[in-house]
Amino acid sequence: MRRSLNTYSTMRYVKCVSSENDLEISSDEVWDFGMRLYSNIRVKSGKSLIIQCKVLMPAAAKIIIEPGGKLIIDGGMLTNACDSAWQGIEVWGNSSAHQYPDANGN
Repeated sequence: MRRSLNTYSTMRYVKCVSSENDLEISSDEVWDFGMRLYSNIRVKSGKSLIIQCKVLMPAAAKIIIEPGGKLIIDGGMLTNACDSAWQGIEVWGNSSAHQYPDANGN
């Protein structure tokens, strides 16, 4: 249902509203089809989201990257939906800790 509502062919029939329920990325995912979202995206720790398409974000939404999570934009694009700016990307972690990968890539 969610995929159907998010695809370009059907999204024009859905109002531009935001959901309070986050879309959780709890396994590694690759998005390669254009979509419009209706909520925050939360990339869980240790998981990755690769975006290779155009993703339209609602005004009240943001992308949250939990510690150890990864967001990779591989030829994709994140942009606003409904002519409203969205809230951007939050990368969670310890701001006073070293921010470069260690020898193991962590």
